[in-house]
Amino acid sequence: MRILFLSQRFLMPMDTGGRIRTGNILKHLLRDNEIILISNVEKPKDTPYLPEMKNFCSRFIQAPWKKASRNHPCSIRNACGKEMSEANQNMGISE
Repeated sequence: MRILFLSQRFLMPMDTGGRIRTGNILKHLLRDNEIILISNVEKPKDTPYLPEMKNFCSRFIQAPWKKASRNHPCSIRNACGKEMSEANQNMGISE
């Protein structure tokens, strides 16, 4: 199965309960599934952790971290528009 996983917060470093839990779930799911993980990345702070993302997903897509107003389009949607459209088509969902 192909799973598209969206995370507003970058998974690394795994120093909080939420990050540890999410990391363990992704590792478990990756055993039998293809995981596409899309997450905000705050450079340069998160850059050293990028190579570790291969332990949690088949493919990692970076979305630049931006502070946005409530009315501003989500940066994750901007970064993964193509992948979301493909996923919707594969599941038979019309946009």
